Amino acid sequence: MNVVGSCCVYKIKIQANGSVKRYTTHLVVKGFTQQEKIDYFGTFNLVVKPTIKHLVFIIVVSRGWKIS
Repeated sequence: MNVVGSCCVYKIKIQANGSVKRYTTHLVVKGFTQQEKIDYFGTFNLVVKPTIKHLVFIIVVSRGWKIS
């Protein structure tokens, strides 16, 4: 198996007047180095339908639970 490398991507968010608003950093994985059937056997993408999401929120609100 290959070890998947990573790198940091830095960005500077700038306001309309030209001053620096904030600095952001993202850790990016170099997935292009992987080979199917050697480094991984399949992919999985979690998909939540909006109706399920609404149902969960309705249950939470009806029971008076607090979301933090």
